Amino acid sequence: MSEPLLNVVIIAKTNTSLRFMNTLKSIMNQEYSPIKIVVVDVNDQDSDYSLGLQEDLAAYKDVEYIKMDSSWHPAKIRNHMLECMEGEYIAFLTANDTWDSKAAQTVIRELEENPDLNAVCMNGNLIDERRADINEEPLIEKEAYHYSKWILYNPARTSSQVVYRTEGIAEAGGFDEELDCLCDADMLLRLGKKNGVLIKSENMCECRMTESFRDYERKLFNELKKIRLKYLELYLQDRMMTQKFYEKMTVLSKINYMWLDFITYKLLCFINAPIKSMAKTMKKFGRFVRYIILWLRRDLSIVKDIIGIRYNVRYHKVKKKKYRMSEKEDTGVNVTFMSAREYNGQSPFDFAFNNKIRSVKIPEHVTTIKKGMFYGCESLVSVEIPASVTRIEAHAFQNCISLRNIKFAENSRLGKIGSFVFAGCISLEEIDLPPVAEIGSYIFAQCSSLKNLRFGQSHYFSPAIERIPRYAFAGCGKLPAVEFDGNSLLETIENKAFFGCRRLKKIVITGKLKKVGDYAFAYCSELESVAILNIDAVETIGKGAFMHCRKLPYFQFPSDIKRIRTRTFYGCSKLKSVKIPKKTLSINYQAFGRCPMLKNAVILSGDIMISAKAFDKHTKIQIKESVDTSQIYKAEN
Repeated sequence: MSEPLLNVVIIAKTNTSLRFMNTLKSIMNQEYSPIKIVVVDVNDQDSDYSLGLQEDLAAYKDVEYIKMDSSWHPAKIRNHMLECMEGEYIAFLTANDTWDSKAAQTVIRELEENPDLNAVCMNGNLIDERRADINEEPLIEKEAYHYSKWILYNPARTSSQVVYRTEGIAEAGGFDEELDCLCDADMLLRLGKKNGVLIKSENMCECRMTESFRDYERKLFNELKKIRLKYLELYLQDRMMTQKFYEKMTVLSKINYMWLDFITYKLLCFINAPIKSMAKTMKKFGRFVRYIILWLRRDLSIVKDIIGIRYNVRYHKVKKKKYRMSEKEDTGVNVTFMSAREYNGQSPFDFAFNNKIRSVKIPEHVTTIKKGMFYGCESLVSVEIPASVTRIEAHAFQNCISLRNIKFAENSRLGKIGSFVFAGCISLEEIDLPPVAEIGSYIFAQCSSLKNLRFGQSHYFSPAIERIPRYAFAGCGKLPAVEFDGNSLLETIENKAFFGCRRLKKIVITGKLKKVGDYAFAYCSELESVAILNIDAVETIGKGAFMHCRKLPYFQFPSDIKRIRTRTFYGCSKLKSVKIPKKTLSINYQAFGRCPMLKNAVILSGDIMISAKAFDKHTKIQIKESVDTSQIYKAEN
């Protein structure tokens, strides 16, 4: 016995070729068959979008192409397709949506096993691309199974979530052509009156809101008013639904800058539930005052930390763990979020300085961990971060002095970690970061216990990193090595990036490193080996770059280095010999001061200015070319 036919209508408007092909292939790769695919082109006639769409479809003879007027609304397109198509089931997608390969099979099975069902609505991911900060969240977050709640908690936020029984739509009278973004919600409400709708929580589709949805919130605002009038009896049955409707309209009017409507719905909220509205207003005001106090406390603490880190690193002081967990706090609080929307609705000040939090689990679909989100949570021990997170903003886990376990999900998309994110996490001994492309200044500053740093389960630093910013690893007293692999894009190591890494023994740098900043590796007292494989690409080595690297026996200079700056190798006790390249023009004050084992310095150029105190008196200077002694000047300092 053959399976019933599923018609899939892909409505294409202002679509890119790549997105459309992803949508088409996701339907063609379904495990279920038979499926008839129809592509409806509602782009302007002979536009680039329309011509590109036809070109993409040229290779797919089994896919039917229909051109329709670009002014037609989605509901009108659907009603037209229902009239001219045969088949027991139908689904409508935009050219930005995709289905999981098992979606059709799972949904059709439900419809076949339950003849009373007229629609199945599935869950999935919604990716909002309308802002630079791309947001990702579940399509269904509040599983309000009774249909009367769907007037506010719409389960079908996009058309691709729903597979309909064609006969059920016909009996319901077709889609309401006065609605656009809520036409599926309206249809599910009508079908739900007879319990003809199943809501499935499994993620089986992915939908994107592109620039073509830029007026979505305004349409939603207007259509919610129409839906309320159409289903007024549901609001009359539940007074709280009316209050929640006013609250939702208040939020939407604020998003759309409709201030008169905002004031109107605020007043309606108060009139409908005055005591509750007053209590909520007072609560918001109290929260605002609390946030101001926490903001001031956090920013003053950050200033104090910057001063403290610089002082402690300079004078080799290790930050001590002063906080002690009380017996009451020992049980701790495990912070979890029901959804990405719940997480995104939280302020960073809801958790900053909270000493009761023991663990945090960031939910799926969150893309950004906010600035200072868990700043100063001194009893926080473990954090779980999902693959959807692409950015961790500054100070997110700074001064979490008990933090030991940070787990990133497989296939993490993390690309950027901001400044101070893990600064002062003195209990953190190891971390396996995804292969990020950008890290911020002070990222691991004064993580005095950090021994094992990996990127993508490799001991090599991420090859995508182009810059190690200032103080990034300053004071990481137990970090043993810094190594980059052959594909490294590293160009700059900024000032004091590895300042005070006392147990750092080995540096291996590939790529085309151009600049080593001031004091970049100063006070790395155990440093024995510096291998910069493409050394001649280095243009600048900053002052004090290797100061007090007491175990460093040798350093090869770049052939094009122009200056050896003040105290570059000051205090390198085991430095035995140096060879200064021909193109070097000057050797500055105490560049090789306090190097007791440096007996010989070979200088390959006679045209060079050498400070009188560049070398200690016991160092013998050999200049291979003739030299004008007037070029060797005395410096007071």
